[in-house]
Amino acid sequence: MSIKKCIFDFVKNTYVNIPKILPGYLSKRFCSESAESLAVVDKIFTKYGVLKYFCIGRIPLWRSQTLFTKEPEIITWLDKMSKNSVFWDIGANIGLYSMYAGIKGLKVYSFEPSALNTALLSKNIEINNLKDNVTMFPMAISDVHEFGYLNMSNTNWGGGI
Repeated sequence: MSIKKCIFDFVKNTYVNIPKILPGYLSKRFCSESAESLAVVDKIFTKYGVLKYFCIGRIPLWRSQTLFTKEPEIITWLDKMSKNSVFWDIGANIGLYSMYAGIKGLKVYSFEPSALNTALLSKNIEINNLKDNVTMFPMAISDVHEFGYLNMSNTNWGGGI
């Protein structure tokens, strides 16, 4: 075996095995930060079923991990909605609450102007098989009819205003 092949196998095996020895969140964080081209699908267990979030980088992973803790009042509100209700998710980001409402069976309209977040939102609709429940609009929504600038604090995957 060549030295080049030995080095390649060592690096590959190291990369593959490191996540196996790290506990839960650290394992997912290692994988998501390794490279933007490598993504994890984070599975979150809810009372309505398992939700999957496509995570490129640490921000989407953090968002999925805090579904129930960042804004618990939204989860409580969605839980109280009847199945024939309509939920407008304005500033949907990666679709954290859109997916939750969608898996519950609500009709969801998700509005998100960020191109990167729209890509993740679209992927999350796809991997959760929610295209019949969640409709995405890649645009901002406002009370005035005008073009404007989208001022974001960062333009990373999962970034916000």
